[in-house]
Amino acid sequence: MNVKSTSNIVEVHFTVKSMDALDDYNNLFFEGTWDFVKTNPCMLKRRVRGPSGEIRYKAPIIDDDEKYCEKYPWLIEPGPNQYLYVKMHGTIMSNTSKCATKNRIVVHTGGAIHVSVCPKPPAESRHYVVEVFSDGWAVSSNAMILAPGQDPVRTIAVEFIVDEPDTYTVTWLELTRRPSVTSTAGLQMPRDCEQRCPELDACINASLWCDGISHCPSGYDEALTHCSVLLQLPPLHLGLGILAIVTILGVICFVIWRICRQRANRSISQHRLKSISSETAIIDGKEVIC
Repeated sequence: MNVKSTSNIVEVHFTVKSMDALDDYNNLFFEGTWDFVKTNPCMLKRRVRGPSGEIRYKAPIIDDDEKYCEKYPWLIEPGPNQYLYVKMHGTIMSNTSKCATKNRIVVHTGGAIHVSVCPKPPAESRHYVVEVFSDGWAVSSNAMILAPGQDPVRTIAVEFIVDEPDTYTVTWLELTRRPSVTSTAGLQMPRDCEQRCPELDACINASLWCDGISHCPSGYDEALTHCSVLLQLPPLHLGLGILAIVTILGVICFVIWRICRQRANRSISQHRLKSISSETAIIDGKEVIC
């Protein structure tokens, strides 16, 4: 078996099977050779972070700097006490699934392969999406309980295995657990966050709230009920504002009506004056009204 690494660090793990009581469990031997191959290093940034973002991969690669990074995965790092929610179009591959392309998107969580995604499934499954969460995240109100000192690896690595021309997009979103406080009496005292995705049961960064881009799967962060300035006003202030607007519109309509009425009265007066002047005649220097 020949393996060519994509970095200057290689870890080799062995799994020995079919051992019996006569085999030595402490001393194992293997034989292998390795060679150092000089390659052009990847100078592009493949480690990304932030409250939200997008990884866009386009094949074939034209830029030389990107060609040197073609086999390198993308690493998404969450902030402190944050988890990741990664989404992409496609379906999860299995032994019986069909895929219209040889290309694959491989997602690694916790240092191991989590899923292999077909980015171009059959026509009836084109609207499907694959969602991946960081290790240790549970989509429910009951958070996963971890043993002391066992913090899971929350980073997610995305690897594009592309043999055919196409363009793929992977988005990520940082999540925070909804805060809650447990009193000494054992009573649960929930405290909700203002910026949240209810379908994920998670809080998101305040900078993503009502920024014009939907980050929650349902688009809840861009809903009109909490992004509209008018709908955020208290009921009393909203009622007074509506009353003021109606009053102003009423005054404007009244002024326009008065102006139109004055113009109508002027036109009637001018018409009467013309009629009177047309019925007046001058005979022998004297004015006679017929």
